[in-house]
Amino acid sequence: MNRKEIMKLIGICSANYSNFPQEGKEEPLIQLWMNMLSDTAYEVAALAIQKHLSLSKFPPTVAEIRSLIVYINNPERITGMEAWGNVTKAIRVYGSYRETEAKASLDPLSKSIVEMMGYRNLCMSENDMADRAHFTKAYDSHVQQDRDEELMPAIGRGLIQKLRLDKLFKMLKSS
Repeated sequence: MNRKEIMKLIGICSANYSNFPQEGKEEPLIQLWMNMLSDTAYEVAALAIQKHLSLSKFPPTVAEIRSLIVYINNPERITGMEAWGNVTKAIRVYGSYRETEAKASLDPLSKSIVEMMGYRNLCMSENDMADRAHFTKAYDSHVQQDRDEELMPAIGRGLIQKLRLDKLFKMLKSS
């Protein structure tokens, strides 16, 4: 998004909220929104602003706008319980001997968690309640982590990734 589009969004908000932006804080607000929203398409940000206008009596914060942007860009994902249902269905349909086919029938996150837990272990387990609890906790935790990362502007996500890689490189170098 460019400066002109950011100013249009702020204009939409100022038409709805009196004293927005606060007098003398227009330029810092424009700069803040440029830094935090520039990785978003104008149309998506405008939808997020419209949704906020219809829900809140108060002007939007960057966090509220980014949260709505994530909501708009990512339709609701399945829950951990729904994903567990898919796993148990794969186990019933493919059994313990057709592991490759069973994992191929799962979404990438479910497949990853099943691999961590061990597909054969899940097939042979007699404690379905514990398996379900561990799976759903891991699944929901990953989904929340993904959403939290999506709230960051692209440049922030890139810096976090770089820091993680630097840390990994230092760990590998020291061992």
